[in-house]
Amino acid sequence: MLKSFFARPIGRALRRGVRNLGGIELRPYQQECIDTVLDRLNFQRRAAISLPTGSGKTVVFSKLVSLVDPLPEQGPKTLILTNRRELCYQTAHTLQAMYPNMKVALEIGTKRFEDQRSAEVCVASVASISRDNRLEQFTPSDFKMIIIDEAHHTAAATYKKVLDYFGVNKPDCNIYLVGFSATFFRHDARPLDGYFDDVFYHRQVQSMIESGHLCRAQVTNVKAFGGGLLGAEKIRGENHVLKSDEGIELVVSLWKEHSNYKSTVIFTMDIDQADRLVARFREDGVDCRGVHGNMRSAERDLVISDFKQQKFPIIVNCGILTEGTDIPCIDQIILARPIASIGLAMQMIGRGLRVFPGKDHCHVIQFIELTNYSGPTDLSPILAGKEPRTVGSDAEIGENTLPPGETAAIKDIELEHHVDYSINDIFTAKYKPKSPRESPLSWIFHQKRWYLFGPPSQPYHFRVVQKKSRQTDEPVWTCQQGYKIPIKGKQFKVWKYLDKFETKELKSAIQATEQLAENSWGRDALVYLSKHALWRGLPPTPKQLQLLQRDKSFQVIQELCPKLNRGTATTLINFKILNYNLNPGLIRAAT
Repeated sequence: MLKSFFARPIGRALRRGVRNLGGIELRPYQQECIDTVLDRLNFQRRAAISLPTGSGKTVVFSKLVSLVDPLPEQGPKTLILTNRRELCYQTAHTLQAMYPNMKVALEIGTKRFEDQRSAEVCVASVASISRDNRLEQFTPSDFKMIIIDEAHHTAAATYKKVLDYFGVNKPDCNIYLVGFSATFFRHDARPLDGYFDDVFYHRQVQSMIESGHLCRAQVTNVKAFGGGLLGAEKIRGENHVLKSDEGIELVVSLWKEHSNYKSTVIFTMDIDQADRLVARFREDGVDCRGVHGNMRSAERDLVISDFKQQKFPIIVNCGILTEGTDIPCIDQIILARPIASIGLAMQMIGRGLRVFPGKDHCHVIQFIELTNYSGPTDLSPILAGKEPRTVGSDAEIGENTLPPGETAAIKDIELEHHVDYSINDIFTAKYKPKSPRESPLSWIFHQKRWYLFGPPSQPYHFRVVQKKSRQTDEPVWTCQQGYKIPIKGKQFKVWKYLDKFETKELKSAIQATEQLAENSWGRDALVYLSKHALWRGLPPTPKQLQLLQRDKSFQVIQELCPKLNRGTATTLINFKILNYNLNPGLIRAAT
């Protein structure tokens, strides 16, 4: 089993508050995390550790390598799995800095563990180790522990292949599994509790900011639709609004307005957008460089190294700097791409939260039309996935099913040129929607019922109503799925509603319904359904006008909506689909 932590000389040193081990001084919460993990590993074998970006996860798990003893019949080696080449080398560098005499092997690319079998630690790229027959180099009984960095990826097939080979999910396995992540929940809602016993330790971003271990984040929310400023319809794809000439110009203009920041990272959706932004900045004489997956690794490493040394002010990134990048000087982030998950936003914004001399805060620019943190916005670790329980299961959805979390509060302030700004501390605000009116999605309300329609391609919608519980006869909020069924002998269809789940509070019903919508329609659909989606500010389509012109209330619509846009037209048509008459009250509610 484990050596008694406080019985060892190293343990006594920590207990006296001396945290300088291996040349790196532990922060108080890092020591607390290590103490907690060592204690819990005496009783459980598979640990999840939730620490924010910038908290020094690599230092913590590097300490564990030396402090955890092997269980019976296991060797002394440790395998560390990472999902990126840069993380492999960063982890190996940290280990060798802390323990100069430790032999560290790499399993990545042409580097093979079998050529370095005497090594005490192997740092492996999961993409490399899971490929071909490379796992056959490893003898599971030689290893005391497997550590996974960015462990929210654990449910992926490549990780499963490695973990199954070592047998860590078997009850009689004597290999410890310790996973570290800043965002311990998956965007696809796939559960992680099949891999980890419990979250042994969790540290909130806000507490890290308050203790001075992370800096503040200030957010500028840009509303870029309307007035023809960004008049594109597609949210994703080749014709994305931020890939248009106008979109490129807008990003460049925003940077110029905030050029007092020294080190800016721009996140983009693809290489084409990244290259065009780099070219446009250079046209204006701004030293801007890009990094993406198609570059040679040596070239990419040089660009990142120069940026880290502040040799140039802007780096445009496509798919490289999202995870595991340690560049403390970053003081501004521009999210020039859709963000449909609080976890993804957390990873990107976390790049700029590290403390750096002279840095008071990190400034974040995001386009609120493209930012939609849907479903549970809790930043606490979630291992069990996010699928809501259905009616009739052992436990109903209650207030604790979707616990409160932290995210940015969006309060728009009208400015000229159809660009709205608000600056808030992103991690100090609480997102606790008490009704659909506080949701970022475009719910519609009528006759004490809330409706959420999907994109036009979806044949059904969701409805939240208050009714008596099937189980307790008490009033509850019920999520229903609505779809049309034909009536025998009739030429029309009627709406049929199927109960999906029930909960005591409206806010829980709304959050769970939005998660159900994401699971059913996909995250891209929720970006489309945002109240601030770009398409909503465009003129109505000819088909929409044709449908509304047939309605007897069309003259009233013209009077009450002299500047009718596509979003309002969609809401009015949805009311008609629900067989509601378009009276003045409904028309005003749709605007």
